[in-house]
Amino acid sequence: MWRKGLMLAINGLQPNKYLNNAFLGARYFQLDNADAQFDYSKFSNYQLIVLHELPVISLRFGE
Repeated sequence: MWRKGLMLAINGLQPNKYLNNAFLGARYFQLDNADAQFDYSKFSNYQLIVLHELPVISLRFGE
């Protein structure tokens, strides 16, 4: 069975409106937005992860 490609944008202050608009209504992709306090154990659920304007990058990204 076919599934949508899952993408995650981890945002600093606010979501990227251009990225959101690019995938608005997309049939083959789903974009989820999260803040920097995201549960890193869920990374494996996503095919693409975008880091958007994070003030610092947590060491947990390497886990």
